[in-house]
Amino acid sequence: MQNGVTVNSVDYRNNHEIIQLLLSRGHVVNHPHPIYCECDDCERRQNTDSLKRSLSRLNAYKALSSPAFMALSSADPITTTFELRQEMMMVAEVEKEFKVSEGQTS
Repeated sequence: MQNGVTVNSVDYRNNHEIIQLLLSRGHVVNHPHPIYCECDDCERRQNTDSLKRSLSRLNAYKALSSPAFMALSSADPITTTFELRQEMMMVAEVEKEFKVSEGQTS
């Protein structure tokens, strides 16, 4: 699920049937790169539009933390929830855009 519309539909609608359909067709939500990733793609995004990079990361985490998505895509949704929360808290320490959103999701 690489485009923003699909990621947003997973997050905001949290619709079990739509998520199941997308997963059955091979769509995935790509896990964001680590906050200090220095790959070419991350460097390019950071240098061109760091806000867009942060918002992309935020949308990906919103999609990954969707209860319906977790239930359908994880072998152990409870452990996945705690791991994702820890990761999001670490990112929130660095990216200011996450501080408000992460606080609302905990």
